[in-house]
Amino acid sequence: MVETLNQNGFHNGLALRIEYSKLMARFWNDVYMSTWDEFAKVVLKTPEDSQQLSAHAMEQVRDGSAVCCPKLVWVAQKV
Repeated sequence: MVETLNQNGFHNGLALRIEYSKLMARFWNDVYMSTWDEFAKVVLKTPEDSQQLSAHAMEQVRDGSAVCCPKLVWVAQKV
Protein backbone atom coordinates (compact mmCIF):
# COMPACT_ATOMS: atom_id res chain seq x y z
CA MET A 1 0.00 0.00 0.00
CA VAL A 2 2.87 2.38 0.79
CA GLU A 3 4.30 1.77 -2.68
CA THR A 4 0.89 2.44 -4.25
CA LEU A 5 0.58 5.70 -2.31
CA ASN A 6 4.07 6.76 -3.36
CA GLN A 7 3.25 6.05 -7.01
CA ASN A 8 0.09 8.15 -6.85
CA GLY A 9 1.20 11.55 -5.66
CA PHE A 10 2.01 10.88 -2.01
CA HIS A 11 5.32 10.70 -0.16
CA ASN A 12 6.68 9.67 3.26
CA GLY A 13 4.25 6.76 3.34
CA LEU A 14 4.21 4.64 6.48
CA ALA A 15 2.41 1.45 7.38
CA LEU A 16 1.53 1.20 11.07
CA ARG A 17 0.26 -1.86 12.91
CA ILE A 18 -1.70 -1.11 16.05
CA GLU A 19 -2.31 -3.98 18.45
CA TYR A 20 -4.60 -3.87 21.44
CA SER A 21 -3.47 -4.78 24.93
CA LYS A 22 -4.64 -8.07 26.41
CA LEU A 23 -7.13 -6.16 28.56
CA MET A 24 -8.73 -4.67 25.45
CA ALA A 25 -8.72 -8.07 23.75
CA ARG A 26 -10.65 -9.51 26.70
CA PHE A 27 -13.15 -6.64 26.39
CA TRP A 28 -13.72 -7.55 22.73
CA ASN A 29 -14.23 -11.20 23.78
CA ASP A 30 -17.09 -10.04 25.99
CA VAL A 31 -18.59 -8.01 23.16
CA TYR A 32 -18.34 -10.88 20.69
CA MET A 33 -19.77 -13.41 23.13
CA SER A 34 -22.69 -11.14 23.99
CA THR A 35 -23.80 -11.24 20.34
CA TRP A 36 -22.80 -14.85 19.68
CA ASP A 37 -26.19 -16.48 20.33
CA GLU A 38 -28.03 -14.13 17.99
CA PHE A 39 -25.43 -14.59 15.26
CA ALA A 40 -25.35 -18.37 15.63
CA LYS A 41 -29.15 -18.65 15.51
CA VAL A 42 -29.23 -16.74 12.24
CA VAL A 43 -26.32 -18.61 10.63
CA LEU A 44 -26.61 -22.11 12.08
CA LYS A 45 -30.40 -22.24 12.39
CA THR A 46 -30.20 -24.83 15.18
CA PRO A 47 -30.16 -23.92 18.87
CA GLU A 48 -28.20 -27.10 19.69
CA ASP A 49 -25.28 -26.19 17.41
CA SER A 50 -25.38 -22.62 18.70
CA GLN A 51 -25.26 -23.76 22.33
CA GLN A 52 -22.40 -26.19 21.66
CA LEU A 53 -20.26 -23.58 19.89
CA SER A 54 -21.06 -20.94 22.50
CA ALA A 55 -20.06 -23.25 25.36
CA HIS A 56 -16.82 -24.22 23.60
CA ALA A 57 -15.93 -20.57 22.97
CA MET A 58 -16.58 -19.65 26.62
CA GLU A 59 -14.31 -22.49 27.78
CA GLN A 60 -11.52 -21.06 25.65
CA VAL A 61 -12.09 -17.58 27.07
CA ARG A 62 -11.91 -18.91 30.63
CA ASP A 63 -8.65 -20.66 29.70
CA GLY A 64 -7.16 -17.31 28.67
CA SER A 65 -7.96 -17.02 24.97
CA ALA A 66 -8.55 -13.50 23.73
CA VAL A 67 -9.73 -12.03 20.45
CA CYS A 68 -7.21 -9.62 18.99
CA CYS A 69 -7.75 -7.83 15.69
CA PRO A 70 -4.76 -5.61 14.94
CA LYS A 71 -5.48 -2.49 12.92
CA LEU A 72 -3.39 -1.50 9.93
CA VAL A 73 -3.12 2.21 9.23
CA TRP A 74 -1.38 3.86 6.29
CA VAL A 75 -0.21 7.45 6.58
CA ALA A 76 1.21 9.58 3.77
CA GLN A 77 1.57 13.22 2.76
CA LYS A 78 0.09 14.60 -0.45
CA VAL A 79 2.74 16.12 -2.72
